[in-house]
Amino acid sequence: MSRRLIVDFACNLGLSVDQIAGFIATHWLRPTVLSDRHFYRWQFLEPIGGEGKDYCVVALLGDEIVGFLGLNKRVFNASGERLNGAELTTWIVKEECRGTGVAKGMLELVKTNFEIAYGANITTDAVRAYMRMGFNFVREVPRLLRIYDFNKVAALGKVDAVIPKVYKISPAGRRSRQSFSSIDIAEIEGHWIDRFDRSPGNLMWRYKNHPIHHYHALRGDHGTILVYRIEEVAGVKVMITTDILFTKLPTPSIVDALDDFAFDHGIDFIDFFSSNGALNTALTRAGFIPCLDLRDFIDLAYLYNPLEVKSSKSYSLISYLKEGIRPGGLDVSSLHITKADCDLDRPNPAYLEKIGKAPHETSDC
Repeated sequence: MSRRLIVDFACNLGLSVDQIAGFIATHWLRPTVLSDRHFYRWQFLEPIGGEGKDYCVVALLGDEIVGFLGLNKRVFNASGERLNGAELTTWIVKEECRGTGVAKGMLELVKTNFEIAYGANITTDAVRAYMRMGFNFVREVPRLLRIYDFNKVAALGKVDAVIPKVYKISPAGRRSRQSFSSIDIAEIEGHWIDRFDRSPGNLMWRYKNHPIHHYHALRGDHGTILVYRIEEVAGVKVMITTDILFTKLPTPSIVDALDDFAFDHGIDFIDFFSSNGALNTALTRAGFIPCLDLRDFIDLAYLYNPLEVKSSKSYSLISYLKEGIRPGGLDVSSLHITKADCDLDRPNPAYLEKIGKAPHETSDC
Protein backbone atom coordinates (compact mmCIF):
# COMPACT_ATOMS: atom_id res chain seq x y z
CA MET A 1 0.00 0.00 0.00
CA SER A 2 1.47 3.35 -1.01
CA ARG A 3 2.11 5.92 1.64
CA ARG A 4 -0.30 8.85 1.82
CA LEU A 5 0.98 12.42 1.41
CA ILE A 6 -0.20 14.89 4.05
CA VAL A 7 0.63 18.61 3.92
CA ASP A 8 -0.31 20.75 6.89
CA PHE A 9 1.00 23.19 9.46
CA ALA A 10 3.38 21.65 11.99
CA CYS A 11 1.04 22.52 14.86
CA ASN A 12 -1.64 20.27 13.32
CA LEU A 13 0.64 17.27 12.80
CA GLY A 14 1.87 16.62 16.33
CA LEU A 15 5.52 16.94 15.33
CA SER A 16 8.18 17.94 17.83
CA VAL A 17 10.70 20.70 17.29
CA ASP A 18 13.47 18.10 17.48
CA GLN A 19 11.93 16.07 14.65
CA ILE A 20 11.67 19.07 12.35
CA ALA A 21 15.09 20.48 13.30
CA GLY A 22 16.58 17.06 12.59
CA PHE A 23 15.05 17.04 9.10
CA ILE A 24 16.45 20.52 8.41
CA ALA A 25 19.93 19.49 9.59
CA THR A 26 19.91 16.42 7.35
CA HIS A 27 18.47 17.88 4.16
CA TRP A 28 19.46 21.56 3.96
CA LEU A 29 22.36 22.18 1.57
CA ARG A 30 24.61 23.72 4.21
CA PRO A 31 24.68 24.15 8.00
CA THR A 32 21.92 26.43 9.28
CA VAL A 33 21.06 27.78 12.69
CA LEU A 34 17.45 26.65 12.13
CA SER A 35 18.58 23.12 12.95
CA ASP A 36 19.17 24.29 16.52
CA ARG A 37 15.94 23.68 18.42
CA HIS A 38 16.41 26.74 20.66
CA PHE A 39 16.75 29.09 17.70
CA TYR A 40 13.94 27.26 15.88
CA ARG A 41 11.60 27.95 18.80
CA TRP A 42 12.45 31.66 18.75
CA GLN A 43 12.06 31.85 14.97
CA PHE A 44 8.76 30.01 14.60
CA LEU A 45 7.01 29.55 17.96
CA GLU A 46 7.63 32.88 19.70
CA PRO A 47 6.39 35.39 17.06
CA ILE A 48 3.17 36.97 18.31
CA GLY A 49 1.24 36.20 15.11
CA GLY A 50 1.40 32.46 15.72
CA GLU A 51 0.25 32.70 19.36
CA GLY A 52 2.72 30.03 20.40
CA LYS A 53 1.87 27.59 17.61
CA ASP A 54 4.22 26.33 14.90
CA TYR A 55 2.82 27.33 11.50
CA CYS A 56 5.71 26.01 9.44
CA VAL A 57 4.45 23.97 6.49
CA VAL A 58 5.40 20.30 6.69
CA ALA A 59 4.86 17.51 4.18
CA LEU A 60 4.56 13.96 5.52
CA LEU A 61 4.75 10.82 3.41
CA GLY A 62 3.38 8.26 5.77
CA ASP A 63 5.21 9.07 8.99
CA GLU A 64 8.27 10.51 7.24
CA ILE A 65 8.94 14.24 6.89
CA VAL A 66 9.69 14.92 3.21
CA GLY A 67 9.17 18.68 3.04
CA PHE A 68 9.55 21.79 5.20
CA LEU A 69 8.77 25.47 4.57
CA GLY A 70 9.55 27.92 7.36
CA LEU A 71 6.59 30.26 7.94
CA ASN A 72 5.78 33.06 10.37
CA LYS A 73 2.22 34.34 10.57
CA ARG A 74 2.43 38.12 10.57
CA VAL A 75 -0.16 40.78 9.76
CA PHE A 76 0.63 42.94 6.72
CA ASN A 77 -0.57 46.56 6.97
CA ALA A 78 -1.59 47.63 3.48
CA SER A 79 -3.03 51.15 3.15
CA GLY A 80 -5.63 50.74 5.85
CA GLU A 81 -6.20 47.02 5.30
CA ARG A 82 -4.83 44.36 7.62
CA LEU A 83 -3.95 41.37 5.50
CA ASN A 84 -3.36 37.85 6.77
CA GLY A 85 0.35 37.67 5.94
CA ALA A 86 3.10 35.08 5.92
CA GLU A 87 6.87 35.44 5.97
CA LEU A 88 8.46 32.47 4.23
CA THR A 89 11.96 31.11 4.71
CA THR A 90 14.05 27.99 4.09
CA TRP A 91 12.10 25.67 1.82
CA ILE A 92 13.28 22.05 1.70
CA VAL A 93 11.85 19.14 -0.28
CA LYS A 94 13.60 15.79 0.08
CA GLU A 95 15.47 15.15 -3.16
CA GLU A 96 13.72 11.92 -4.14
CA CYS A 97 10.32 13.60 -3.62
CA ARG A 98 10.90 16.53 -5.95
CA GLY A 99 8.61 16.60 -8.97
CA THR A 100 6.03 14.38 -7.24
CA GLY A 101 3.56 17.09 -6.17
CA VAL A 102 4.99 17.69 -2.68
CA ALA A 103 6.14 21.23 -3.49
CA LYS A 104 2.83 22.08 -5.15
CA GLY A 105 0.88 20.89 -2.14
CA MET A 106 2.99 22.99 0.23
CA LEU A 107 2.49 26.19 -1.75
CA GLU A 108 -1.23 25.48 -2.16
CA LEU A 109 -1.51 25.45 1.63
CA VAL A 110 0.14 28.88 1.79
CA LYS A 111 -2.11 30.30 -0.94
CA THR A 112 -5.25 28.89 0.68
CA ASN A 113 -4.53 30.30 4.13
CA PHE A 114 -2.86 33.66 3.47
CA GLU A 115 -3.68 36.82 1.56
CA ILE A 116 -0.10 37.97 1.13
CA ALA A 117 3.26 36.22 1.43
CA TYR A 118 6.90 37.08 0.91
CA GLY A 119 10.10 35.04 0.90
CA ALA A 120 13.71 36.09 0.44
CA ASN A 121 16.94 34.84 -1.13
CA ILE A 122 15.35 32.19 -3.32
CA THR A 123 17.32 29.46 -5.10
CA THR A 124 16.89 29.06 -8.86
CA ASP A 125 15.05 25.75 -8.53
CA ALA A 126 12.71 27.21 -5.90
CA VAL A 127 11.97 30.27 -8.08
CA ARG A 128 10.73 27.98 -10.85
CA ALA A 129 8.38 26.22 -8.44
CA TYR A 130 7.10 29.48 -6.96
CA MET A 131 6.45 30.99 -10.38
CA ARG A 132 4.53 27.92 -11.56
CA MET A 133 2.27 28.45 -8.54
CA GLY A 134 1.53 32.08 -9.35
CA PHE A 135 4.13 33.83 -7.21
CA ASN A 136 6.07 36.83 -8.50
CA PHE A 137 9.85 37.17 -8.47
CA VAL A 138 12.00 40.23 -7.80
CA ARG A 139 15.62 39.46 -8.65
CA GLU A 140 17.26 42.09 -6.48
CA VAL A 141 16.23 44.18 -3.49
CA PRO A 142 18.03 47.53 -3.78
CA ARG A 143 21.03 48.02 -1.52
CA LEU A 144 22.13 51.48 -0.35
CA LEU A 145 25.43 52.38 1.30
CA ARG A 146 26.75 55.39 3.16
CA ILE A 147 30.56 55.11 3.30
CA TYR A 148 32.76 57.10 5.68
CA ASP A 149 36.15 55.37 5.30
CA PHE A 150 36.73 54.20 1.74
CA ASN A 151 40.24 52.94 2.51
CA LYS A 152 38.91 50.47 5.07
CA VAL A 153 35.81 49.51 3.13
CA ALA A 154 37.89 48.59 0.08
CA ALA A 155 38.92 45.46 2.01
CA LEU A 156 35.39 44.13 1.53
CA GLY A 157 35.39 44.18 -2.27
CA LYS A 158 35.77 46.49 -5.27
CA VAL A 159 35.39 50.26 -5.11
CA ASP A 160 36.11 52.16 -8.31
CA ALA A 161 38.17 55.34 -7.89
CA VAL A 162 35.23 57.49 -9.01
CA ILE A 163 33.04 56.46 -6.05
CA PRO A 164 35.07 58.19 -3.28
CA LYS A 165 35.33 61.31 -5.43
CA VAL A 166 31.57 61.55 -5.90
CA TYR A 167 30.42 60.28 -2.49
CA LYS A 168 33.17 61.51 -0.15
CA ILE A 169 31.86 62.65 3.25
CA SER A 170 34.02 64.91 5.37
CA PRO A 171 33.60 65.00 9.16
CA ALA A 172 34.92 68.56 9.35
CA GLY A 173 32.29 71.03 10.47
CA ARG A 174 29.43 68.51 10.25
CA ARG A 175 27.02 69.33 13.04
CA SER A 176 23.46 68.82 11.91
CA ARG A 177 20.57 70.90 13.19
CA GLN A 178 18.80 67.59 13.69
CA SER A 179 20.00 64.69 15.79
CA PHE A 180 19.44 61.04 16.56
CA SER A 181 19.16 59.80 20.13
CA SER A 182 19.12 56.25 21.46
CA ILE A 183 15.74 54.74 22.22
CA ASP A 184 14.84 51.46 23.86
CA ILE A 185 13.24 49.12 21.34
CA ALA A 186 10.45 48.52 23.85
CA GLU A 187 9.52 52.21 23.53
CA ILE A 188 8.98 52.20 19.75
CA GLU A 189 5.36 52.85 18.87
CA GLY A 190 3.62 53.90 15.67
CA HIS A 191 1.60 52.74 12.69
CA TRP A 192 3.46 52.26 9.42
CA ILE A 193 1.61 51.16 6.30
CA ASP A 194 2.60 48.90 3.42
CA ARG A 195 4.75 46.58 5.44
CA PHE A 196 4.65 43.63 7.81
CA ASP A 197 3.45 44.47 11.30
CA ARG A 198 5.86 46.62 13.33
CA SER A 199 3.73 46.62 16.47
CA PRO A 200 5.56 46.78 19.82
CA GLY A 201 5.08 43.05 20.35
CA ASN A 202 6.59 42.19 16.98
CA LEU A 203 9.50 44.57 17.46
CA MET A 204 10.19 43.11 20.89
CA TRP A 205 10.26 39.59 19.44
CA ARG A 206 12.31 40.48 16.38
CA TYR A 207 14.90 42.67 18.09
CA LYS A 208 14.78 42.82 21.88
CA ASN A 209 14.42 39.05 22.33
CA HIS A 210 16.70 37.92 19.52
CA PRO A 211 18.78 34.99 20.82
CA ILE A 212 21.98 35.95 18.96
CA HIS A 213 22.18 39.51 17.65
CA HIS A 214 22.10 42.65 19.77
CA TYR A 215 20.03 45.36 18.14
CA HIS A 216 19.80 49.06 18.94
CA ALA A 217 17.46 51.85 17.89
CA LEU A 218 17.79 55.57 17.21
CA ARG A 219 15.00 58.16 17.08
CA GLY A 220 15.39 61.29 14.99
CA ASP A 221 13.30 64.34 14.30
CA HIS A 222 9.82 63.87 12.81
CA GLY A 223 9.63 60.45 14.50
CA THR A 224 12.07 58.65 12.22
CA ILE A 225 13.23 55.38 13.83
CA LEU A 226 16.33 53.51 12.72
CA VAL A 227 17.01 49.95 13.95
CA TYR A 228 20.51 48.57 13.56
CA ARG A 229 23.27 46.32 14.83
CA ILE A 230 27.02 46.69 14.62
CA GLU A 231 29.25 44.13 12.91
CA GLU A 232 33.04 44.25 12.74
CA VAL A 233 34.59 42.35 9.84
CA ALA A 234 38.10 42.54 8.38
CA GLY A 235 38.78 45.61 10.52
CA VAL A 236 35.69 47.40 9.19
CA LYS A 237 32.91 48.61 11.50
CA VAL A 238 29.56 48.15 9.75
CA MET A 239 26.26 49.63 10.86
CA ILE A 240 23.82 47.04 9.52
CA THR A 241 20.50 48.87 9.32
CA THR A 242 17.62 46.41 9.45
CA ASP A 243 14.77 48.91 9.37
CA ILE A 244 13.90 52.58 8.95
CA LEU A 245 10.46 53.52 10.24
CA PHE A 246 9.05 56.90 9.28
CA THR A 247 5.92 58.92 8.75
CA LYS A 248 7.83 61.53 6.74
CA LEU A 249 10.50 60.51 4.24
CA PRO A 250 14.08 61.10 5.44
CA THR A 251 15.58 64.42 4.33
CA PRO A 252 19.23 65.37 3.74
CA SER A 253 19.27 67.00 7.18
CA ILE A 254 18.26 63.70 8.77
CA VAL A 255 21.07 61.98 6.89
CA ASP A 256 23.44 64.72 8.14
CA ALA A 257 22.38 63.80 11.68
CA LEU A 258 23.05 60.15 10.88
CA ASP A 259 26.50 61.12 9.63
CA ASP A 260 27.21 62.86 12.93
CA PHE A 261 26.24 59.69 14.77
CA ALA A 262 28.43 57.55 12.50
CA PHE A 263 31.49 59.76 12.91
CA ASP A 264 31.00 59.95 16.68
CA HIS A 265 30.87 56.14 16.94
CA GLY A 266 33.66 55.24 14.50
CA ILE A 267 31.36 53.61 11.94
CA ASP A 268 33.03 52.94 8.58
CA PHE A 269 29.85 52.44 6.54
CA ILE A 270 26.09 51.98 6.80
CA ASP A 271 24.50 49.07 4.95
CA PHE A 272 20.76 49.07 4.17
CA PHE A 273 18.44 47.00 1.96
CA SER A 274 14.94 48.22 1.11
CA SER A 275 12.30 47.53 -1.52
CA ASN A 276 10.54 50.87 -0.99
CA GLY A 277 11.11 53.09 -4.02
CA ALA A 278 10.19 56.38 -2.32
CA LEU A 279 12.47 55.72 0.65
CA ASN A 280 15.33 54.60 -1.59
CA THR A 281 14.98 57.70 -3.76
CA ALA A 282 15.03 59.97 -0.69
CA LEU A 283 18.15 58.28 0.67
CA THR A 284 19.88 58.39 -2.72
CA ARG A 285 19.16 62.11 -3.07
CA ALA A 286 20.64 62.59 0.40
CA GLY A 287 23.88 60.91 -0.64
CA PHE A 288 23.48 57.16 -0.11
CA ILE A 289 25.15 55.06 -2.83
CA PRO A 290 22.61 53.08 -4.93
CA CYS A 291 24.53 49.85 -5.49
CA LEU A 292 22.28 48.36 -8.17
CA ASP A 293 22.64 51.43 -10.37
CA LEU A 294 26.40 51.51 -9.83
CA ARG A 295 27.06 47.79 -9.95
CA ASP A 296 30.01 48.26 -12.33
CA PHE A 297 31.69 50.65 -9.90
CA ILE A 298 31.12 49.21 -6.43
CA ASP A 299 30.90 45.58 -5.39
CA LEU A 300 31.12 44.95 -1.63
CA ALA A 301 30.46 41.81 0.34
CA TYR A 302 27.09 41.67 2.05
CA LEU A 303 27.64 38.26 3.63
CA TYR A 304 30.21 38.82 6.34
CA ASN A 305 30.60 35.46 8.06
CA PRO A 306 32.32 34.06 6.14
CA LEU A 307 33.22 37.14 4.11
CA GLU A 308 31.78 36.59 0.64
CA VAL A 309 31.28 38.90 -2.34
CA LYS A 310 28.27 37.71 -4.31
CA SER A 311 27.82 38.60 -7.96
CA SER A 312 24.11 39.30 -7.34
CA LYS A 313 25.05 41.97 -4.73
CA SER A 314 21.61 41.70 -3.21
CA TYR A 315 18.72 39.65 -1.93
CA SER A 316 15.92 38.31 -4.10
CA LEU A 317 12.22 38.17 -3.20
CA ILE A 318 9.21 36.11 -4.15
CA SER A 319 5.77 37.48 -3.40
CA TYR A 320 2.15 36.37 -3.52
CA LEU A 321 -1.05 38.39 -3.22
CA LYS A 322 -4.42 36.69 -3.34
CA GLU A 323 -6.41 37.83 -6.36
CA GLY A 324 -8.92 40.58 -5.62
CA ILE A 325 -7.37 41.64 -2.31
CA ARG A 326 -5.70 44.83 -3.45
CA PRO A 327 -5.08 45.96 -7.04
CA GLY A 328 -1.44 46.78 -7.61
CA GLY A 329 -0.46 45.17 -4.32
CA LEU A 330 2.36 43.24 -5.94
CA ASP A 331 4.18 46.43 -6.88
CA VAL A 332 7.01 45.70 -4.48
CA SER A 333 8.56 49.15 -4.95
CA SER A 334 5.55 50.68 -3.18
CA LEU A 335 5.86 48.28 -0.26
CA HIS A 336 8.45 48.19 2.47
CA ILE A 337 10.45 44.97 2.76
CA THR A 338 13.78 45.23 4.60
CA LYS A 339 16.13 43.02 6.60
CA ALA A 340 13.49 42.99 9.32
CA ASP A 341 11.35 40.71 7.15
CA CYS A 342 11.66 37.20 5.74
CA ASP A 343 14.70 36.33 7.84
CA LEU A 344 17.11 38.58 5.95
CA ASP A 345 19.39 39.06 8.96
CA ARG A 346 19.56 35.54 10.37
CA PRO A 347 22.96 34.48 11.74
CA ASN A 348 24.70 31.53 10.17
CA PRO A 349 26.86 28.87 11.86
CA ALA A 350 30.05 30.69 10.80
CA TYR A 351 28.90 33.69 12.84
CA LEU A 352 28.19 31.50 15.87
CA GLU A 353 31.66 30.00 15.54
CA LYS A 354 33.10 33.50 15.34
CA ILE A 355 31.48 34.59 18.60
CA GLY A 356 32.08 31.19 20.18
CA LYS A 357 28.50 30.50 21.18
CA ALA A 358 25.54 28.32 20.33
CA PRO A 359 22.07 29.91 20.22
CA HIS A 360 21.02 28.52 23.60
CA GLU A 361 24.20 29.86 25.20
CA THR A 362 23.40 33.45 24.28
CA SER A 363 21.22 35.48 26.65
CA ASP A 364 18.44 37.73 25.41
CA CYS A 365 19.41 41.27 24.47
